[in-house]
Amino acid sequence: MSMPGDIWIGDLVKALALVDPEDDMALNTVVRLLGFKPAGVLSQAPGASDSVPSSRIEAAETSEACLATDSDLEVRTGAPDDRPAAVEEGGETSGLRQLRPIGYEPMSDTEWTVEPLPRPVPGRREEPLPYQPLFAPCSTSSILQIALSTHTSDGEPDIAETVRRLATCNPLTELFVRPARTLRFGVQVLVDLGVGMEPFARDQQELIRQIRDTVGQELTDIRYFDGSPLRGAGDGDRGEWSAYKVPARGTRVLLLSDLGLGGPSQQLRRADAAEWREWVSRLATARCSAAAFVPYPPSRWPGWARDLLHLVAWDRRTTAGRAGRRPPPEVVTDTAA
Repeated sequence: MSMPGDIWIGDLVKALALVDPEDDMALNTVVRLLGFKPAGVLSQAPGASDSVPSSRIEAAETSEACLATDSDLEVRTGAPDDRPAAVEEGGETSGLRQLRPIGYEPMSDTEWTVEPLPRPVPGRREEPLPYQPLFAPCSTSSILQIALSTHTSDGEPDIAETVRRLATCNPLTELFVRPARTLRFGVQVLVDLGVGMEPFARDQQELIRQIRDTVGQELTDIRYFDGSPLRGAGDGDRGEWSAYKVPARGTRVLLLSDLGLGGPSQQLRRADAAEWREWVSRLATARCSAAAFVPYPPSRWPGWARDLLHLVAWDRRTTAGRAGRRPPPEVVTDTAA
């Protein structure tokens, strides 16, 4: 007996047991959806569920007449069904009638609460977003002056200390002055080219330009390194780097580095705390102080870095006041010039 595709009488019995149609219209709907032609009422089929009344089971003729014809399966809305016939692997139609819908439900219109995005204009190239530096432009100059300056002992006279000494009947054996900040000793900028600093390459170059404008071209020494300055540094290509040389006494040293916080976890060239301590120790021997601009929040700074360096958060929230909270520990005398 031919059946519509892979649908058999057992499928019809199961469908009627699950749906349990309440009237003839619902019953005919189930029969039509499965591709059968409604016929006379039969008794309950053997093996069918007891929950299916015998009056609800439609007979299926054992001939081609049991298949629904086009005239029998009229679409209520009159919508055409232009689906192609089933095609087998050999390219010939299988001769099986496809199911036809018995009705259509119109889709409800959706009310959008926002305006749609404008359609793209063909051939128009979008302009790149403007560059936004990590430091706020209005604060960059002040931050650099405070972070790169060195304390000297040739500032204004300390009147308060002088009066206190005289009031306690102590002789004035020296002139008490307040420490002053100066940029005249120059700055050495060490630029980290490690993997962790690759996202900040443009920020490094822009800041170097601003440092030169603030300190001066002749007083600014730019050196590049990877991992740690003790592994080699230079002002050219990596192949031209040499052993790191400590700058002259009183020179302020600025690190543009993530101190190993960024990059892949298995990075082999990441410097450890001991290597950074060795570098800071060499600077202290030469009476040089160091600061570091770190492009990560203070919550991620390691404890050893806080103890060794004057760290400054390299982001928009940093102000000149925050950059100068920890003054450089070294005070340079006049003979350092």
